[in-house]
Amino acid sequence: MMYPIRIGMRTQVEINGKKFTMRILEGNKFDLNQPGYTCQCDSDSSEIEDNPTNAITSLYRQIFKTQTKISGSMVMGFDKDSIFTKLLQDIEFRPYSISIADKLTIMVFSLGASKKESWLGAGEGYMAFFIHIFRKERCIFVQKFIKNKSIVEVWNNSTKISHYEGSSPVEVWQKIGILGKFQGTQLFGLEHAYTLYEYHLKRRTIVRINWLHLFKQWESGGNIIEINTILTNLYPKNYQFSDREMQAWSSMLKAAGCTDITPFNSEVSPHKFWSRSLDPTDDKNALKNLFQLGFLNPYPSSPDGIRRILSIIAHQFSYQELQNRLGVSPTTINAARKYATLNGSGCRQIKKPIIIRSPPFTKEIEDQFEAFFSDKANVSMSSYKVDPRTNHPILYLLDQKESLWKRFSEIYPNGMKRTAFIRRIEDGPYRYRKDLRGLCSICAEYGYEVFDDLAKIIRLHVENLSVQKRFSEIYLNSMKRMAFIGQIEDGPYRYCEDLEGLCSICAEYGYENKLLQDVELIIRYMKREYVCEISIESNGHTEHDEYIGHCLPYAFGE
Repeated sequence: MMYPIRIGMRTQVEINGKKFTMRILEGNKFDLNQPGYTCQCDSDSSEIEDNPTNAITSLYRQIFKTQTKISGSMVMGFDKDSIFTKLLQDIEFRPYSISIADKLTIMVFSLGASKKESWLGAGEGYMAFFIHIFRKERCIFVQKFIKNKSIVEVWNNSTKISHYEGSSPVEVWQKIGILGKFQGTQLFGLEHAYTLYEYHLKRRTIVRINWLHLFKQWESGGNIIEINTILTNLYPKNYQFSDREMQAWSSMLKAAGCTDITPFNSEVSPHKFWSRSLDPTDDKNALKNLFQLGFLNPYPSSPDGIRRILSIIAHQFSYQELQNRLGVSPTTINAARKYATLNGSGCRQIKKPIIIRSPPFTKEIEDQFEAFFSDKANVSMSSYKVDPRTNHPILYLLDQKESLWKRFSEIYPNGMKRTAFIRRIEDGPYRYRKDLRGLCSICAEYGYEVFDDLAKIIRLHVENLSVQKRFSEIYLNSMKRMAFIGQIEDGPYRYCEDLEGLCSICAEYGYENKLLQDVELIIRYMKREYVCEISIESNGHTEHDEYIGHCLPYAFGE
């Protein structure tokens, strides 16, 4: 298999923790005219081998003391399409091989064109070779055209042993006197059935296509053609071309020595102009000037192109006239009129401006946001919890986001806008009060469940105790306490906990139990006032309350 290589090319691969660098040089230890491959790892390097496998394998074995064999083609990256694409960039022609006998394969590695009939259109620059027996030795036959001569050189290893010249491929091969069953043009690779068409196009287009007519028509018409127009005449009516098929045509034209001279890209128009001139520079410049001056104005055949063409007359005729004469739909006419209004009749479409929805903030705005959320009046920093996305401590907001926004906009009236402010909170390490079940950050961190426990104790015990006390006052020598409680639990009775901690009268008329009211007042205090009043000194004690000063250090593990 053939791989594209370039002198000076370098690739690096890591194997078993070592980095191996492969490099392609000109010449190797066996032949100075062939490419060479060398491999380097740290201060060690291999000899200049004739293939990459020997280069890296010899160095790998030297370093790791094993008999492992490493694939040189994989180390060079020939199994990766991205490297293949980079190596073939800007290369218009790729060598190809043709077979004219079971054991005779001709490699064409350069192309050239001329008008000589005996050369079948080939010219100076065309080169091909094949390997065959000559004077009982295996030799390489190099065939080429130089000026007006057909030349065949016979090489054995790196030594040229024979040189033949003639006015045509047929004449030069008659002088050589071998392979007489083939014509000289066949041995040059000019007449074989595996032509450029079969190599580039045959498997990518329909079978019955007179592809040769394109070149005959081109030769009689001039140097420049528009390929889409020519192909439309070659193929059946309404034939749909695929992208792969058009790429195959382009590849064949390049291989035939033609040049793409289109002065605009495919976004402007799908039309493509090609030149068969040996020096297409003048043709390319001429088309470029015509396009820039507005004389070459290609209208695409896409729906957008039809709309652009129709916009020239869309406002000059009624809907009915355009429908009757052109057979277009009212929707197309309406689109063409809009196009003419926005861009002008027949003009190119104006490019829409690129709108950045979320532009980056200035350093001043960023500093304002950071300063606002560094204020302890707005946030309370968690002592141990971190946000998994930013790995920063979680900041508990001490007010609702709308209240924070109002406060921020008052301090920085020309700063960040509301939407950006809210989005920044959502994307940052912040938590809302709704995430704290309505309590302040300290209660959320260090046990807000205590208020639920207090309410449960009141509901389970306080009301039952008052009922038992009233029973024992009426019936002094009657049922004992445990039996009394058991009878209530087994009977059709309901506790005050089912009435949300209220007695039957309060449940009926809507008054809250005094104890539960006290709990609610504590919750409200902890939620709104406690955080604002508490002040912790450097020794861990608080100025707010001596009991808080005693308990708070233990809450932090001291």
